[in-house]
Amino acid sequence: MTKERPKFLSRPTKTALPLVEGRMVHHHRFGVKGHVSGTGRSAVWQAFPIGDSRLSPQFWIEPGDVPKANRSRPTVWRAGFCDIAGQTNERSLMAALIPPGVVCGNKVPTILFSDESKDRLLVWAAIANSIPFDWMLRRVITTTINYFLLQSIPMPKLVEDGLPWKKLLACATELATLDTAGASSTTWDRMAALRAEIDAEVAVAYGLSVEDMALMLDDFPILDRGQPPLSGEPKSTITRDLALATAAKRMGASAREWERRVSLARELGARAYVPSEIASESSDFDEPTSKRSKRG
Repeated sequence: MTKERPKFLSRPTKTALPLVEGRMVHHHRFGVKGHVSGTGRSAVWQAFPIGDSRLSPQFWIEPGDVPKANRSRPTVWRAGFCDIAGQTNERSLMAALIPPGVVCGNKVPTILFSDESKDRLLVWAAIANSIPFDWMLRRVITTTINYFLLQSIPMPKLVEDGLPWKKLLACATELATLDTAGASSTTWDRMAALRAEIDAEVAVAYGLSVEDMALMLDDFPILDRGQPPLSGEPKSTITRDLALATAAKRMGASAREWERRVSLARELGARAYVPSEIASESSDFDEPTSKRSKRG
């Protein structure tokens, strides 16, 4: 993008394509942030609430200025991921489906399959965004994610159109739909439940136990920053508790204690699977129902 900077347009034209930057891609979300003003290090971006993703780019580019080798990519669906990452980040891999009609910058590598199957892309995104896959990736990354590192992580063996495949596909498809359904308490809770179901299904596909999942989640210590903690605890663990409760039920184990913790956290207004960078955007939905009714 630095070398081709003169080709980027600061305003759209009838033919120019929006440019997707790394900060615009998150877990199952395309358009998580929108450009407000400025450029470079002084650029101001707005984080959109879960369920309210939209395309609001900083730059556009004419199709003829896209490198010849990549001109076909903006015409098809593909999976894209933010390649800036770290072992100690809140999460490492963040991927979403990228629709036709946009161009991805160099910080958003994209993935295609030979059969150009959108279903296959959705299943890949579901696995790639899961806790187990992220945990394995954190063993090998430093500050960036590339194709070589991704190919070094084993994928679970799934039979296309088998029950696990169909479950992951259904969850990822619904997540993509809810991404633009509008921000609401119902949307937030449903998206969290779907992501927990994906984590549980992927864990089963890898042959993991509930104890394995608990160990993996220990490697994500800064999840749920910005969420209210349970009384007497230093931080919220609602994502961990929801993920383990869902995994336990999927694996036929007792989920009672984790479900109890999730229920208590929700009473305090905590939301699972909410990145800290957009936690402040949930202010309209993070209070218990009883408190909201009093504000009436």
